[in-house]
Amino acid sequence: MSPNAFLNDSETGGKKYELGGELRRLVTSMNEIKTSAENIHRMDDRYGNQITGGMGSIKSVGEEARGNYSLFGEIRENASRMQSEIIREMDKSAQSTRADTQQIDTSEVQKILEGITDENKGERIAALLKVQDRLSAFYHSFAKERFESLNTRNHIRDSVEETVSKGISVNRRALEEEQTLKIKDERITTVARKFRSRTVSFAEFVGTINSKAQTFEAENLEHMEENFKEFNRLVTTVKNKTES
Repeated sequence: MSPNAFLNDSETGGKKYELGGELRRLVTSMNEIKTSAENIHRMDDRYGNQITGGMGSIKSVGEEARGNYSLFGEIRENASRMQSEIIREMDKSAQSTRADTQQIDTSEVQKILEGITDENKGERIAALLKVQDRLSAFYHSFAKERFESLNTRNHIRDSVEETVSKGISVNRRALEEEQTLKIKDERITTVARKFRSRTVSFAEFVGTINSKAQTFEAENLEHMEENFKEFNRLVTTVKNKTES
């Protein structure tokens, strides 16, 4: 590589800037940003699948609570409410617009930086700045998306924890209902225990995957931020070289 920012190019009749190093690093930064975003989107999909699968155990115990016992009615109501709230949050998340990683097009940067001369540098730098603006818009759109995703996970956690709190006394109340009705139906205590056990387990499961999702997301967002800053530094370097 020439020690200068440009090489003589007889075909253009002007100075052709040598920016191969900057181009490679710009492309790398863009690819890393795209990879981080795609990693997080895949995490969102896995999270949704895990939550949906985990709800199955609560749904099944709700279906077992058939009969006219008052406790069964409460179990069905609480199980149905939790499922509805979680599904609503999942649907809201699915319908929200994801930041489009297809906006990150490295081929455009390659076309811009290859063959910059004194004659075309003005329009080429202007084009590069437009790419920078689009990448910045993507980055901030993605940050907004992550805030909404965090809210979704928190709402799901809150809904499950509320169900757990409402189920604290189900075992005791199952025995009380049996005594009040003067019957011995093992289904009452069996279903009550299942509901209590499964909601507690589901709450622990949600807490675990929320924590893992937050850690994974934070690592990728940090990596994305580093590459976004690197991209901006490189754009400044290219501008300075072509203006010198």
